[in-house]
Amino acid sequence: AASAQKLAVQGFKVKTLKTFTGKELIGKECTTATGKNVPIFPANFVDENNATGIVHSVPAHAPVDYIALKELQEGKADSQFPGTSDIAKAITMISLINVPGFGEFPAQDEVNAQNIVSLNDKTKIETATEKMYKKEYYEGKMNKNCLQFEGESCAQARTSVA
Repeated sequence: AASAQKLAVQGFKVKTLKTFTGKELIGKECTTATGKNVPIFPANFVDENNATGIVHSVPAHAPVDYIALKELQEGKADSQFPGTSDIAKAITMISLINVPGFGEFPAQDEVNAQNIVSLNDKTKIETATEKMYKKEYYEGKMNKNCLQFEGESCAQARTSVA
């Protein structure tokens, strides 16, 4: 209902067909803007009262997403959401930005450097996220996975997409 209200305020014509909790979506798939189907996972750091409560995940570049995926792969959500670890284990990270001083998966490198071991390490995750986003935005270059945007800075690619 909250997401429908927010879209209506933005001028979209919205009709609510069904109301349900986000938990009902766990383990299902959604289709991205690129047409790719991706799994829906639980995430205790997402506010389900803010719009749909569904966010995209970029574990190669976002420390919180990397840790969340790692915890899912280790089965830490299976007691509440059976089968999520099997789905998560099939996920392979996709690098999008080459960042000086980091390997293919910058978030993994920064999580290891900061010795972040769980989603409970909130302060460390926030620090790592701020560092990664600044470094990627100001120094990173889009890689081959970004197709026509390869070689562009994040700022350039953002402008190109918009």
